[in-house]
Amino acid sequence: MSVIYQTFDYPQSSKLNPFLLQIVRENLIRIVNGGGYITDWKLHEKGLKDINILLSWISGLIPKAAYVFALKKDISTYDPEVLGFDPHKLKIQECWGIYYNKGEGVVSHNHFPYTMTACYYVNVPEGSAPIIMEGEEIQPVSGRVVFFPGHQYHEVVPTQNKADGRCAIPSNIVYSPY
Repeated sequence: MSVIYQTFDYPQSSKLNPFLLQIVRENLIRIVNGGGYITDWKLHEKGLKDINILLSWISGLIPKAAYVFALKKDISTYDPEVLGFDPHKLKIQECWGIYYNKGEGVVSHNHFPYTMTACYYVNVPEGSAPIIMEGEEIQPVSGRVVFFPGHQYHEVVPTQNKADGRCAIPSNIVYSPY
């Protein structure tokens, strides 16, 4: 199976990310399988201004990511008219924060039955572990969102250096035609 993903960079991440990092750190509730810490699954329903700003931007990109996944075409040829479905019917269903320190990660998993997943990187200290999708390493970058199909297996191996504070805000996306 080939790895498919699409990235976009948030233009004002240096202004937004410190607030997002604080929100995630203040809402961590439990350890994930692999050692990272996670918030609850409904971060998008808490009325947090900075989360809403981020998710509004991500929501606007969902049709473009859907185009890449549905047609296996380059984003530069984006034309929603050729999709055969309404990409605006794709919506964020879950959103959470995740935070890793040295020696922490998350085991291989996928997000099936969700259609797509978007993972926005809030803080990526030098030497942070990559996300590994189906054996391919994708280096995270602060201020970048990575979209990928929900069924695609991925993991974060434990960071072996002093890269404390790797933080991301993932979200699961569903398609609801009605």
